[in-house]
Amino acid sequence: MDITSEEYLWYFFKNGDVNAFRTLFEKYYPPLHAYGIKISHAPELTEDCLQNLFIYLYENRTNLGSVKNVKSYLFISFKRRLLKKLRESNTRTRLEDM
Repeated sequence: MDITSEEYLWYFFKNGDVNAFRTLFEKYYPPLHAYGIKISHAPELTEDCLQNLFIYLYENRTNLGSVKNVKSYLFISFKRRLLKKLRESNTRTRLEDM
C-alpha cells in the first residue's frame, strides 16, 4: 500500500504535531476561503466558518478517522458547515421579516 505525503501529514496532525496542523492550515486556508466566497458571497461568514472548521479539527483531532484525500475531506467538511450556516442565516432573515 502506497501512503501519500498528505496521509502522513494527516497522521502527524492527528497525533498532535503542531507543525502538521500549521501546514494544513497554510496550505488549505486560501483555496477553501476562495471556494467559500464563491458559494456564500459573504466574506465574514466564510471566514467564521473556515476558522471554526480548523478549530473543530484541532480540538477533535484524536477522534478523527484516517483520511486518504485530505483536500477532498476538508472541502466537503467546509462546504457542509458553510451551507448549514447559510441556511440558518436565511431562516433567521425570513423570521425577522415576518
